[in-house]
Amino acid sequence: MRSGTNIYLLNGAMIYFQWVLDQCPVGHPDRAAALTNLAWARLQGYIQNDLKDIDFTTSLFRDALALRPQCHPDHPLSLYHLTKALRWRHNNQHNPADICESAQLYHELLPLCPAGTYLRSIAAGDNGVDYVISGCNDLPTDASDAAIHLRRIVLELYPLGKKHRPRALDNLAQAVEARFDQHGNVNDLEETVKLRREAVSLCPEGDSGCLNNLAVSLRSRFQHQGKSHDLDEAISLHEEALRLHCR
Repeated sequence: MRSGTNIYLLNGAMIYFQWVLDQCPVGHPDRAAALTNLAWARLQGYIQNDLKDIDFTTSLFRDALALRPQCHPDHPLSLYHLTKALRWRHNNQHNPADICESAQLYHELLPLCPAGTYLRSIAAGDNGVDYVISGCNDLPTDASDAAIHLRRIVLELYPLGKKHRPRALDNLAQAVEARFDQHGNVNDLEETVKLRREAVSLCPEGDSGCLNNLAVSLRSRFQHQGKSHDLDEAISLHEEALRLHCR
C-alpha cells in the first residue's frame, strides 16, 4: 500500500475522469477516450494495490474497444489496453478464461503493430504476448474444438524458430491426439504426426522427449493403419532417445 498522498491523488483522478465520462453520454465522440482514461487510472490503482476491483476496470476497457472497431485508428491501442487488464486479473485470479481471451486479442493485435513501433515493443515483450503464451502453455490438455483452436492461435503467436515453439507444437499435438482418441478421425492422427515432426526439427540436440513423442504418434498410426514403416521409425526413434538419455 502506498502513501496517503498517492491514494488521495488516485482518488482525485478517478473522480475527475468519472466526471468527464458523465459528460460524454452514449454517442458522444469522446466517450471511448473518457472510458479509457477512467479505466487506466483505475488499473494503475489496482497495480499499486490501492484499488481492489479489477472487473469494473476491465469492463471499461471492453466498452472503449467496442467503440473503436477495426477501422478506428485507436483500435490497436484499445486491444492492448484490454489485454493489459486481463493479464493483471489473470496474474491475481488465475482464471483460464482471461488468458484465453488475451491470446485471441494478441492474435488480432500483433499484425496491426508494425515492427519498430512502440506499441509492438510493449505488446511483444515479457509482460505482453510472452506472458500470454506461457499461461496458455500451462493450460491442461483439452480435446474440444474451441481448445484446439486456441492452441492453433498460440502456435501462430510463436515466430518460427522461437525457442518455446516446440512446446506449443506438442501442446497442440496432444489436444489433436486426444480428439482422435475420442472421435477416430484419421486426419487428426495425421496432423499429430506432422506437428511432432516439426517439433523434433526444432528441438535442441539431445532432447529425447521430442523423439519419444513422435515415436508414440507413429506407433499409434501403425496400430490404426498397419504401415510397417511407421513401426520401424518409432522403434528407431525410441532407440535414439534411449541413447541420448544414457549419455
